[in-house]
This record gives sequence, C-alpha cells and structure tokens, in this order.
Amino acid sequence: NGIGLSLEDIKLLEKERRAKEAKFLLQSERLNLGISPLSVLTGSPAATLTSEVFGGEIQVYAKQGPKDNIHLQSTASDISLATLPTSGAAWSLDFLGQLKLDSDINFPLNRFSKAKGTLSLGAENMKLESGTILIKTLPEITFNEVGIDFDLEKGKATVKKGIVASDKLDV
Repeated sequence: NGIGLSLEDIKLLEKERRAKEAKFLLQSERLNLGISPLSVLTGSPAATLTSEVFGGEIQVYAKQGPKDNIHLQSTASDISLATLPTSGAAWSLDFLGQLKLDSDINFPLNRFSKAKGTLSLGAENMKLESGTILIKTLPEITFNEVGIDFDLEKGKATVKKGIVASDKLDV
C-alpha cells in the first residue's frame, strides 16, 4: 500500500512552434502511479506505474537500491500492433496482433551504460496485413512465431534468441 495518483483519458500531443494544430502522439485511458512511503523511509524508494495504452497494459516497477543502483522491471501485454506507428518516409507496414514485453534490468543511477539484465519482445497472432517499401508492395503474411530475447551486460544487448517464422518466411 502507498500513496498514489490516478489519471484517466490522457492525451499526449506535440505542437511545433508555428504549427496551428497539435499532432496526436499517444492516448492512455488510465494511468496509475504508486509510491511506497515505507520504501522511501528505509532508503530504497520504490514506485509502480501502470497504464492502459495502445489497447493493452504496461506495468513498470522501479526501485532505488544500495549505492544508487536502480532495479527496473517492466511488462507490456496485449499492445495492439495495429495502433503502433509503423511508417516512415519511404515505407509503411500495417500489422495486426498483440505485442508483449518483459524486462528485468539493473543499472547505476545516471549510468545506463553499465546496465545488465534481460529484455524479451514477442508478438501473438501477428500478421502483416499490407505494406510497402519504396515501390515494392509486400504480400500478406501470417506469422507463426515472433520473438527476440536479449541479455544486457555493461549496457550492450546481445541477442540470446530470435525468431520470425511464417509459412512464407523463416528467420
């Protein structure tokens, strides 16, 4: 139990100085932030952030430990790939499915270059519905399995396992 803040229907906009209209970036239906007063009193402040965003949920737990070391755990589940920005100047990809993320990272305060831990990204029911790269139109692809696992050591990520598999593609 602790002290918390709860917000609903949050919209993040970006506006350039001379632009008349603000550009929509992100919307969260709900955001909760909780801080444990006991953790602050014991010298190891801890906080939890939970947010509904992109059709799913993100949870982040952060704790400051001895010698200003930060322990960061995060999960994301059911993030809709259809709601994520997936286009650039010469390409556009329209995905369906749900993104998931799990991470457990430790690092000294202000020294992420010393980070160590794990990070896993994956997708369920992933499908490339349509896409173009330069002038090439991509076919519809249903993926059987998508995932990548990283080990972090001294701020550098090493791929532990990576797979992108479909009936038309296997990497």
